[in-house]
Amino acid sequence: MADHLTPQVLCLSGSAYERGRTHGQTLRTQIRDVVAAWLSELEKEFARPGDEVVDRFVQRTDFLPAIKRWTPDVLEEIRGIAEGSGLRFDTVFAFQCVDEVWANGDRIVGEHCTTVGHRGDGTQPPLIAQTVDVETFRDGYQVVLRIVDGSAGTESLVTSCAGVIGFNGLNRHGVGVCCNGELQLRHASTGLPVACVVRGILQQRSADEALDFLARVAHASGQHYLVGDPAQIRSLECSSTGVAEVAPADAGDVLWHTNHPLASEDLQPWYRELLAAGKSYPFLDNSRARLAALKARLGSDSTTSRFEQFRGILASSDDRRHPICSGPEDDTFYAEVGLSTFASTLMVLSRAPELHVTLGPPDRTPCQVLRFDEAR
Repeated sequence: MADHLTPQVLCLSGSAYERGRTHGQTLRTQIRDVVAAWLSELEKEFARPGDEVVDRFVQRTDFLPAIKRWTPDVLEEIRGIAEGSGLRFDTVFAFQCVDEVWANGDRIVGEHCTTVGHRGDGTQPPLIAQTVDVETFRDGYQVVLRIVDGSAGTESLVTSCAGVIGFNGLNRHGVGVCCNGELQLRHASTGLPVACVVRGILQQRSADEALDFLARVAHASGQHYLVGDPAQIRSLECSSTGVAEVAPADAGDVLWHTNHPLASEDLQPWYRELLAAGKSYPFLDNSRARLAALKARLGSDSTTSRFEQFRGILASSDDRRHPICSGPEDDTFYAEVGLSTFASTLMVLSRAPELHVTLGPPDRTPCQVLRFDEAR
């Protein structure tokens, strides 16, 4: 496990390419170290050199047309990260495609993250929250990117890893997005990768605009997006061929999700066959256990606010084998397969939006509160 070397907040401004180059130059050592660890991980998973896995991934997929169409500035930012860090563009590009590498490698690995949202009730603003659960080798390279995007006319706070354009985030207009990988949904070798979808959402000025963006783009891999603004939150499962809204009948004022489909029927053939046979597999057991813990906590009588309830959920370990919050050294299923809670985010979607973030497991990591009225 790496030491926590990155600055907690990295401010990026200027053109998209300049923002990326600043990111790459400022975190050059950290990016090169974490990318080296990632390449080593690819070698273990795919039984071939990491650089060869990257080259095969780039050759067998075609995401650039969609990125150029929907988020061209994000592509320039990636080019800047590569230039600033001194790494190959193909390597840095593939490093952004966290879920797409696994989906196109036909491996059932890397399913992660728990999300929960509160619709708001007139006295409390809407809230969305997430544990960002990723490979343990990324621990120590956490960073929040404060991105001033002149072309989109907005500013965003983006939870990320050194060298990555972002995992989730919140913008000045109160638009926030959290997400969960769903590798059971159909994917494609074309379309917009998840990280680019997240950044595209954060260029929007309202949840309605973000929802329209999600409906129009071609999605490269299966993903659940929890999207909101001061007026609403919505829960959507996106596959390569469609978008399905998740609206549990018993949801009330809250929404929840882990890492298996709850609404979409655009399933991978292997997953459809598995369900038809009444079978399971370890990652599905993990996702179902976390979902059950979520529903139990959200359905319990409580005198605490939804905000405090969500803070407790993010740090919870009700199921010792499959907790919502899992550290790299804990005795859990996640730790066994090389995953851990990299960060947690709780976004207050008010007219003065706030990002409450822990850069590590929230049961043992201090929380920072980031706002948009602070000096840049």
